[in-house]
Amino acid sequence: MKVRLLLVLCLHFLYPGGATSAEKSAPPPDAKPGIVEYFLRLPKDTLEAPPKAWLTDAGIDRANGFIAVAGDGAQPSFQVVLFRFRDGTPLLALGEEQLESESSRLIYLRFFTQAWDGNMREVKRSEFPEKAAQHHYFELPHHGRTIVVRDERSGRVLQRLTWDGSKFQPAQ
Repeated sequence: MKVRLLLVLCLHFLYPGGATSAEKSAPPPDAKPGIVEYFLRLPKDTLEAPPKAWLTDAGIDRANGFIAVAGDGAQPSFQVVLFRFRDGTPLLALGEEQLESESSRLIYLRFFTQAWDGNMREVKRSEFPEKAAQHHYFELPHHGRTIVVRDERSGRVLQRLTWDGSKFQPAQ
């Protein structure tokens, strides 16, 4: 017991900042996987660098299943949101900005779900009934389950689509 206390005190004085932000936001060991764990299981070629490389500077909200990352010269900024099917299976929405664009609008949207091996795989957007619009962008929810599709030129809302546990439905 005394050795453990001494070790904790030594670590406190050597690293006065305490735990890193990743350690502070880590889930309890018995918790089911969340946004970070599923994000780390994305296919390695989904982003310009492996998912783990983006966590250092990511804005992570575990409670709401949301990650926001500022891009770099080769990777545009992106956001990831965790939705769940009724049976608990994850569905990740990955929205990306256009590379070297001055706007911060998410113009690309892809979805991933868990494969038999536990890793995430890209799925078709059959869960997402998007209107045919050439110039649009997406707003992913930081809170809630509704994705907003807006006209790129006017900013007018084209659709509000709410996740119901099996697919996205037009919001009432």
